[in-house]
Amino acid sequence: MKESVTYQAILEEGRVQGVVVGREEGRQEGRQQGREEGRADEARRILLSLGTKRFGKPPVKVRRRIALLAESAVLEGLATRLLDVESWADLLADL
Repeated sequence: MKESVTYQAILEEGRVQGVVVGREEGRQEGRQQGREEGRADEARRILLSLGTKRFGKPPVKVRRRIALLAESAVLEGLATRLLDVESWADLLADL
């Protein structure tokens, strides 16, 4: 049976479909990751812009720390906290 042309065709079709499905899943995962990175970049930009207006230019140490944050939700939370703290140090104290 394993030598059957039909059997071999079914196996090949399964391999091809598996590759196609795998590629599409990979693309979707890549798009999602790209969206998250874009949201984090935008949140970081807004945080630095508003924080600079409120506290002045951030020290290099603060910029580096913010640059390492990858989750948009964390960055957005920090942007919200800008209203409740008095300095860059206070803003980043809980990280």
